[in-house]
Amino acid sequence: MTLLATEILAPRVARAYAKLLSHVGIEAPVDDVRAALKAWARAKAERGGKALAGAVGLSEAELAAFEAAGRDVERTLARRAESDASADERNAVLALVRELSWLETIEGQLGVTLVDGDLGTAMNVDVGHKQVRALELIVRSLVTESYGDQDALLARLRAAMNEKVVAGWQAKADPGDILSGLTFSELASLFVDKDEFTRYETLYEDTPFLTLLKQRRRTIQSFLDDVRRIRNVLAHNKRVTPTQLTLLDLYYEEIVGPVQTAHDQGETRVDPGTYLDVGRDELERWVGGLEDDVQAVRDDLADLRADLTGQIAGVREDTQALRKQATGIDRKLIAIGAGVIAVLVGLFFVLKGGGETKEAVEQAREETVRTGEAARDAAAASRDAAGASREATDASRDAAAASREASESSASAEQAAKAAEEAARETADRVEDSASRVEDSASRVEDSAARVEETSGAAKEAAEAARAAAEEAAATTEQVARSIDDLKEGFAALLKEGGTIVDADRPEAWYHNARVYEQRGDTAKAMEAYRRYFATTKHGFVDPHLRYQAVLKLQNGMAGAREQYFAMKEASPDLVTDFAWRLLLPPEARTEQLMAFAAAHTDFAPVWYEISRDVSLARLGKQSLEDKRQEKEALERFLALAEEGSFLGHYLDQQVAAAQLDDARERLASARAVADDVLENPVTLNAMQSNAGWGLTFIIAEEAREILWRRKNQGEFKSTGQQPGTRSASGFPMPVMYVAISDDTPGVIEVKYVDAKGRERGPYELTFDPEQQRIAMMKSTLEMTSNGWLSFRDWDGKVLVYFTQLISMRAGIKEVRWSLDSEDLDRVWALPAFDPANPYAVPDDATIYVEVPATTKYAAVQLTYRDGTTSDVKTFKR
Repeated sequence: MTLLATEILAPRVARAYAKLLSHVGIEAPVDDVRAALKAWARAKAERGGKALAGAVGLSEAELAAFEAAGRDVERTLARRAESDASADERNAVLALVRELSWLETIEGQLGVTLVDGDLGTAMNVDVGHKQVRALELIVRSLVTESYGDQDALLARLRAAMNEKVVAGWQAKADPGDILSGLTFSELASLFVDKDEFTRYETLYEDTPFLTLLKQRRRTIQSFLDDVRRIRNVLAHNKRVTPTQLTLLDLYYEEIVGPVQTAHDQGETRVDPGTYLDVGRDELERWVGGLEDDVQAVRDDLADLRADLTGQIAGVREDTQALRKQATGIDRKLIAIGAGVIAVLVGLFFVLKGGGETKEAVEQAREETVRTGEAARDAAAASRDAAGASREATDASRDAAAASREASESSASAEQAAKAAEEAARETADRVEDSASRVEDSASRVEDSAARVEETSGAAKEAAEAARAAAEEAAATTEQVARSIDDLKEGFAALLKEGGTIVDADRPEAWYHNARVYEQRGDTAKAMEAYRRYFATTKHGFVDPHLRYQAVLKLQNGMAGAREQYFAMKEASPDLVTDFAWRLLLPPEARTEQLMAFAAAHTDFAPVWYEISRDVSLARLGKQSLEDKRQEKEALERFLALAEEGSFLGHYLDQQVAAAQLDDARERLASARAVADDVLENPVTLNAMQSNAGWGLTFIIAEEAREILWRRKNQGEFKSTGQQPGTRSASGFPMPVMYVAISDDTPGVIEVKYVDAKGRERGPYELTFDPEQQRIAMMKSTLEMTSNGWLSFRDWDGKVLVYFTQLISMRAGIKEVRWSLDSEDLDRVWALPAFDPANPYAVPDDATIYVEVPATTKYAAVQLTYRDGTTSDVKTFKR
């Protein structure tokens, strides 16, 4: 087993965490890294971040970075537990080695041993030095190349930065290389700038690397920041540990590997391989010069602190203004609540009046004679009253949703207040409308009873049903009032405390508390809050399931989460629980079950998002064209349903829904970069004719293990065979792409291939038309060699013009027009007939040249090809 594997690294991290926690007085398990991370989170909750940072020798900013690395470990290990994809294993290894590096940093601060030994990867220190140097030079070269010249680059820097800063860079820079004046931090910041990175992201489009974080740009930014820390270790002449060297090597491969591939494919002139070729003397000079860079960073930071000092007063003024604004918002909320209560009081009296009206209906009923008609009208009135009750219930639900939105909002008090005001207004309108409809229903019962001439048990039942509906509406009204109160109380509590909702007794409150506990690392309380949420709600929303599943997988593993959800599905077989259960199945079964669910519930948008994820690059590590086609279809279906309004209603937390929409749009844009016709038929045919016959080259738009072909419906498919050697990336041999055929009969060629995942694709039909392909081949060759169509020769006192190449390629030419010393093209060169079996042969009696006047300066020529197109006019000087 490789030393860089999660099975080896995770226990090392767990043991180091246990020692660290013991150092600060907390006992933790030594064999479970995720349990150790939870223990750390509890320690922070109990002692506070500032105190814990001081206890382990880190600044608060360093503590935040250390804990972010820990969350990456937790996230990647959870992903690794449910996936065998190589990308998921690599990301988990990266996260674990990164965490070990942080733990070694803390070792140095505390003077204690936390990490057992070293990784044993035998990384060479000189290679590490070269990699740090190469990374800096490669990034610098990529930025310079993207702008073309120093003037354009300098203009960009001046537009983005303070002139004083740019002048400082110029003063420190080597002549003709402004970027050499930047510190590594400044250079890295420029490279990963959101707008700037668009210049380089095409180099990273097809790499399976750089998926530790959601965005490749963010991943590179995080990696370069760690490289900066290692670089500073070198600058202070400190020992670079084997863990740091291993981490550096992983980063180098992730960042530089795609650039090397892009260079090999002609997409960039920057060749990373050349930057590692450096002698010891030059390397030592570079390491010695690092001290100046570190000092420059310090000077810049001092200047920045001076600038910020002048801005603090403005920040304080803004803070005071925000406090006044928040006070105004509180007053506005009180006014909103008073308005809603007034509406509810009015509704109470309306409903009370409706009850007295129904007593009059009971008296009138004894005098009725038209029982049948009255029963029908009363039944209709009852249905209307029930509809009004449902609308009032909907109003209550909307008010509760508004309460959730207000509870969950922490980014802007003004936005939350506006949301509360709008929700209250809409709720009041709907309650008033419901009350009006209840009153109308009661009036209709009265009218029907007045026309009834006989006593009727059916009419009595209808009237009682109407009264019951009115009473239900009154009860619903009380629920609306409670929802509005909950909205105000929950919102106020979050403004003051920013924490859990005390005495939670509603589903949205339990959900909110579960999220807060989860963020604090209190898994036990989070799980209990999630259980209470599911026990108290009848409405199925997707995002609580997603979050609960994440907690279950961390706490109980994938098998435990599956068992829990199977029990939930059996106990409560609602639509969303059934959907959520399928998400926990093994990959192949999950995709199959999700497709079956989608077929049964065609307008359930969330299932299409999950189907798209199953065939995404992030989940698979490497996509085939079939995967890309399936991802594109699922994303298009998902976004179409979202546009129709079939998505947002399935989510309590709209931020989760918004994140999925953003991710879907981003991935669909990438998927659409592959042409539809390539997805439908990824095989093209290139036919070449020689004197020996035809050669067919099959060009496939993705990696293939084997190619099989035949003429349509003629015998079995035949393999083209395998080339010697194997692909370095996959370990599989490359198939032979070329076959020779002697039969030039037009027809259809059928081609199948086995893709990189071992799946057979096709057959695809390709047209083999010798005449058209001969013309296309000749035309392509002529266009590429147009400088040789004509040639002048001075011989024996004469000036001759040769048409040899055009005669050789005449099988693709319909007509040759030419002229001398003008572009009139007033002459035609006669071409001899050609033999389809040997089209290049020049007949013995063919005229291949002509004598022209000795004063001729140039000739012009234009070809008309046999496909009807014409070439540009080409001129040939004597």
